[in-house]
Amino acid sequence: GLRRGQNRVAALDPANRTAVIYRSLRQVLSSMSLVQPLVIALEDLQHSDASSLNFLADYLESDSEAGVFFFLTAAPVTEQWGPWKVLMSSDKVHCEHLEELAPAAARGLARATLPKALASDDTVVGALLRRSGGNPLYIRELVELLVQRGVEEPRDAARHLETSVEGDENWVPSTVAGLVHARIDRLPFLPRHTLQQCAHLGAAFTRSLVESVLGAVDSQLHLLVESGYLVRFDHGEASSIGMPARGDMTQAALSGDPVWRFANSVLREVASAGVVEPELGDLHGRIANHLMDATDNPLKNDAGAIAYHLQAAGDIDAAGEMYLMAGERALGSAGGYECLRLADRALACARPGTGNYRPALELKESALALLGRQQERRVILEQLSQELQEQGASERRRLQNRVRFMRLLYEMGEL
Repeated sequence: GLRRGQNRVAALDPANRTAVIYRSLRQVLSSMSLVQPLVIALEDLQHSDASSLNFLADYLESDSEAGVFFFLTAAPVTEQWGPWKVLMSSDKVHCEHLEELAPAAARGLARATLPKALASDDTVVGALLRRSGGNPLYIRELVELLVQRGVEEPRDAARHLETSVEGDENWVPSTVAGLVHARIDRLPFLPRHTLQQCAHLGAAFTRSLVESVLGAVDSQLHLLVESGYLVRFDHGEASSIGMPARGDMTQAALSGDPVWRFANSVLREVASAGVVEPELGDLHGRIANHLMDATDNPLKNDAGAIAYHLQAAGDIDAAGEMYLMAGERALGSAGGYECLRLADRALACARPGTGNYRPALELKESALALLGRQQERRVILEQLSQELQEQGASERRRLQNRVRFMRLLYEMGEL
C-alpha cells in the first residue's frame, strides 16, 4: 500500500514554519498576478490577527515584482500594537483618512439620493445634512429609510429627520446603528460613558452645563473631540454642514464658555441609549434642575427641553405644566405642528380630571384649528365637552365650548 506522508512543515521550528508559509503565499500571489495585475481588498483590518498583519508587512518589504495591489480599510485604531505599527510604517503603505464629505459634496449627494419631490426642498436637505453630519453612508441609509416608510411630503420628511433623542419614534436605520454602536464601543470606558451622558444634554451644550451635571470631564471631552465624536461649536463649524448657528450658543462660545456638539445627530441618538435606569432618571433630573436654576443659561426659556427632562426624571406633573407653557409659546411662533407635538406630550403627562388635562385638550384643539384638521378637532372638542361636564365647569365655559363646536360643524357643512 501507499506509505503515509510526512508533514515536513509541522516538523519545523516556529520561525522556519512561518517563513515557509509566507514563501508559499508569495508564490501563490505571484502566480495569480502573471495573468493580469491582482487587486486584493481587505476590510476591517483592525480586527486582523498578528500573523496576517505580519505577512502583509513582510510581503510589502519583499523584493517581489508581482503586480499586486492591496486595498485595505480599517477603523481608527486608538492603541497601535506591534504588527500594526510595522505595517503602517512601511513606505509602500499610503494612508488616506476618510472623513465626512465637504459641505458642497454632501449637499450634492443628498439632492442626488433623495426622491425628486424631496430633493428640491431646502428644509429637507438641511435636515438630512444635520442628521447625517455629511457622512455618505448615513445619507444613503437615512434616505432609504424615508423611502421604505413611504414619506413623500417634504414637511413630513423634515419632521422625521429632525427627530432625535427626544423623539417618539426610532429613525436610525439598523445598519447605521450597528456601525455607530461598534464605533462607540471602541472607546475606553470613561470617554465612552461621558459621550453617552452628553447625548442627553442636547445637540449642543456648554461647559457650564457639563460641569453642573457631570462634573469636571474636560480631558474626556478633549479626547472625544480629537477622535471625531464631538466638535467645538462656533458659527463656522455650525454652518459648514448645514446646521444653523444658534445665536445663544454662539454667544456662549464668544463669551468664553466653550460649546460642543455631536458630529451628527445619529451618533448622539445611538450614544444616548448607553445610559440606563436608574442612572438615566437621575441624569435627567440634574439636567432639568440646571436648566431651571441657571439664570445665565441660554436654554432657561426652552420650556420644551425642561419638560422633556422632567418627564424622563419621573416628575410627570411638572413636565405637563412645562409642555403646556412650551406649546402656548409655539402656537404664536413656531406654528401648529410644533404646538400639536407639545400638546400631545402634555396630554401624555395628564389624566382626565387632573389639572393639566383640560388645558392640554384646549391647546391641542387650537393647534388642530390652525392646521385645518377638522375631523380630529371635532373629536377633541367632544372630549373637552365631556371633561367640562364631569368637572362641573361653569355654564359660561361650557357654552363657549358648545359655540366653538357648532361653528366647527357649520364649517364642515353639517349645519
